[in-house]
Amino acid sequence: MAYSPKVAGKTSAKAINRYRWGLVWRVLLLVLLLGATVFSLAQSNYWLLSVWFGAGAIVMVVSLVRYTEYNHRALLSFLTAIEQKEYTQVHLQVKKAASNLFIAQSLGRIQKAFQQLRNEKAANYLLLQTVLEQVATGLICFNKQGEILLVNRAALDMLDRPHFSHLNTIKNTEPLLYTQLLELQPGQSVLVKRLFKNELQPLALSASTIVIDQIDYLLVTLQDIRAELEVQELDSWQKLIKVLRHEIMNSAIPISTLADVTLGLIQNEQGTTLPVTQLAQEQFQDVATSLQTIHKRSQGLVAFVEAYRSLVSLPEPDWQLLDAAILLASVRQLLLPQAKQKDIVLHLSNYNGTVMLRGDRSMLEQVLINLVTNAIEALEQSNTGNGQITLGAQQHEKGIVLWVKDNGPGIAADMQEQVMVPFYSTKANGNGIGLSLSRQIMQLHKGKLILQSAPGHGTVISLQF
Repeated sequence: MAYSPKVAGKTSAKAINRYRWGLVWRVLLLVLLLGATVFSLAQSNYWLLSVWFGAGAIVMVVSLVRYTEYNHRALLSFLTAIEQKEYTQVHLQVKKAASNLFIAQSLGRIQKAFQQLRNEKAANYLLLQTVLEQVATGLICFNKQGEILLVNRAALDMLDRPHFSHLNTIKNTEPLLYTQLLELQPGQSVLVKRLFKNELQPLALSASTIVIDQIDYLLVTLQDIRAELEVQELDSWQKLIKVLRHEIMNSAIPISTLADVTLGLIQNEQGTTLPVTQLAQEQFQDVATSLQTIHKRSQGLVAFVEAYRSLVSLPEPDWQLLDAAILLASVRQLLLPQAKQKDIVLHLSNYNGTVMLRGDRSMLEQVLINLVTNAIEALEQSNTGNGQITLGAQQHEKGIVLWVKDNGPGIAADMQEQVMVPFYSTKANGNGIGLSLSRQIMQLHKGKLILQSAPGHGTVISLQF
């Protein structure tokens, strides 16, 4: 039967009245017995009767005390049983309190509410356990001492263990993973490469913090991203091969064609090389011009290979504590003359406070120079006038952001992914490594390079640390 506040209120009122009248008649009877005892004592002829009246008064005192204390004892036992989660005892206390309808009904409703909460908690726990066991992502929850509070089946399978109660159990078998789990900070994500069943398994770890009973726990997710990395690697190789083939073919075909033409100048129809004395001065000049062209194009191929090598062999960053304002100001000072020549305004955004970050000064300067140079060239090509480029920095809860913003023509959505591909360039004389190199430098700094652009609305490139 559903709980009705209106009905419960009427029932409670009746129960309170019953309790009140029970208390009143006991008090009145006690007063009468005490009065009769006093009166009979005053009459010397009725002393035996006063003894009976006095005994009755004592009995009524005891009854009154038991009547008032009984429900208190029942309520105290009820609350103790609730605290100890002894719901069987809760039911008994409700039955014991049945002598007082109000208390009995109130305890009964409380019992049902607690029982419902208990059932809901059990159902939610069962649902949570089922979900945790079904997800393919591994989950481990542990405290600062390394004690495991929760681990699901996916995590046990990844660790190849039937159970997992403490991080120390993988200290010897998985030292790298053990160290990463201990050093992982809330909000941080790392990639751990480990040997699992004689195969290299890349695990992506992400952490967040939760507080249970005033104790901090770290909830870590483990994802085997081997399939995703293989797909991404294959896609990257296909894009790279496509670009390499395009660049090499653009140089190789003209070189091959020009070499055939040059051979035709110094050979007869039978393929025999003609003596030098039989070559005219004009033929010498054509051969020399052809060789010079082949030499220049070959140097272009060499430069292309060198650019590729510089892209894949970056040194480790020289970590320093940098002031973002000084870093941005130095880049602006360096490129301000170039911007002025193109009638482009290059300025710094105003921001409050000091923004400090750790990184390699020369590498980050190179990234910012690439981004500002790209913005200058984009504004120059658009030739719309009133070109503006803004450098800025901001610190927020998730980290630090440096950004370069321009009011140029913007980049179409289908082109934004391609401009990040090595050697892809929309500029006639571009080598296509600027943004790719910048993104790789940001990856070395454990950061991200994010491009936001729309045709006609300019471009914003953010460096997130």
